[in-house]
Amino acid sequence: MVAIRRRAFMLIAATLAACGAKTPTPAQVVADLTGIVGTLKLDFPLIVKLAPKALTADQQTEIGDDITKSKEALVNIVAGMPADAGAPIAQQIDMWINDVMNTLVPLAAMIPGAQAYAVALAAIDAILPDVESFVNQYIPSAVKMSKVFGRASRVKLAPDAARKLLGIPVVHP
Repeated sequence: MVAIRRRAFMLIAATLAACGAKTPTPAQVVADLTGIVGTLKLDFPLIVKLAPKALTADQQTEIGDDITKSKEALVNIVAGMPADAGAPIAQQIDMWINDVMNTLVPLAAMIPGAQAYAVALAAIDAILPDVESFVNQYIPSAVKMSKVFGRASRVKLAPDAARKLLGIPVVHP
């Protein structure tokens, strides 16, 4: 009976591994957040340029501030830092990113000529659940923000495909 259970467990574990069901490493989370913040920093002004009146001045300032705060917070996550110490920082950055995404995703879908940005935003949305999975290991009460907001992207990407699209290195085992 024990041998059967063990084989069943091994089969389930192998299936989950094959499906990509894994929590990212701290190094992957840092790479993901760095890539996401860099993408938003580059793309946000270009989206605004395509439709300068689509956002109010206050919205533009708030989004710019969230991106800046995210970039500044990233310097507090350093190599070798214990994962449980980095998780609250990653959670805060994730919250700022979700605030930005909640405005930009629907906006990019409506702006003519913004399809390239919509794809980049969809890639970010594909990666955020991995970041949140990491955070939730250390802060169990953390909410899965990208799922809560239910942003419906027209482009569906696997996290590693999204990383490739954004030029984020895949550093998980």
